[in-house]
Amino acid sequence: MDKLIEWYLCQDPYTEEEKELLKTLRPEFPEIVDNDTYSELEKEYFNRMPFCNISSNTHCIRFDESGSSFINKIFDKEVDDDTLVVSTTYEHGSVQKRLKEVKNILLLNSDNDIRGYNIEKVINEAKKYKKTFVYIIGTQLSTGEITPQMFFEELKQEFINNNINHKILIDDVHGMFVTPRDYRIFDYVLYTAHSLVNEYEMGVLISKENDLGLQAYNWGSEYLKRLDIILSKKEKMMQFKNIMIQYLNKLIADTSTFRLYNQTANHIFAVETKGIYYSEKEYDKLDSYKIRVSEHKIANSWIRIRFQEFTRQTPEKAIEGLHYLFKVINKAMMIKNMREG
Repeated sequence: MDKLIEWYLCQDPYTEEEKELLKTLRPEFPEIVDNDTYSELEKEYFNRMPFCNISSNTHCIRFDESGSSFINKIFDKEVDDDTLVVSTTYEHGSVQKRLKEVKNILLLNSDNDIRGYNIEKVINEAKKYKKTFVYIIGTQLSTGEITPQMFFEELKQEFINNNINHKILIDDVHGMFVTPRDYRIFDYVLYTAHSLVNEYEMGVLISKENDLGLQAYNWGSEYLKRLDIILSKKEKMMQFKNIMIQYLNKLIADTSTFRLYNQTANHIFAVETKGIYYSEKEYDKLDSYKIRVSEHKIANSWIRIRFQEFTRQTPEKAIEGLHYLFKVINKAMMIKNMREG
């Protein structure tokens, strides 16, 4: 099966010029331009978002030094002691930090609450507060699971039906530009540039207001040059998850240890593991091959590989990393079997 990986990576490869451009960092200082020029840049971004159904006529795009910077500013603006914050346990570390500071919080479970459309649970709790702020991730980083659009739409409608003052933010860091998503119902759409272009650090915020972030034209225009390199491989990107499933098929066939996630994005391969643990050395070495596992020793963990990281390696290094993954997992399964007797 190594030949499959070699074939896949050698199809439509990055040129040397593209590789060098992807490595370069964001300009240090923002360049501010006239509104007409900046509006054209916003249009370029919206044109790259499949099925977004919004434009620069109704929404604005602003930039900041990081996604975390936007997260803090939005929480400062939208959340106080009279606000119910509705979120999940699957959010980014910067969000988790802010959630710990929130006085009134309702955390939803992905399977039972969100995919189970347990909207009544949210409405019943929201009625107790002056306003509700929803912060939910669109595509989960660790699993690739996509939060269904219909959940957001039905939640929004029930807020309206019950006259509940609300704002909804979708953290679409791992879905924007890849997964079709209707953004019309959201008050905020958050993205982080390094999701698809690892070296480019920049937060991107879509909103109906323009009070957060900068009209940093050069930051946004320079990112598009790099983003377009990744998006030019979209056909290859859409094959990625199934290529990984085929390569790792015999390993993940043990359903007592592995479970493929449902309703997932094609550019993220992820599998849940049960009773598999890693040493710090193994974690670090897997990370060097762009193969991520949980850094915490928990019984139900995961393995994740992303297209945009994996395909920037040489075929030799990518295959070497997969061989090492097999070695680590086989050792961990042997220990698990001995432990379980």
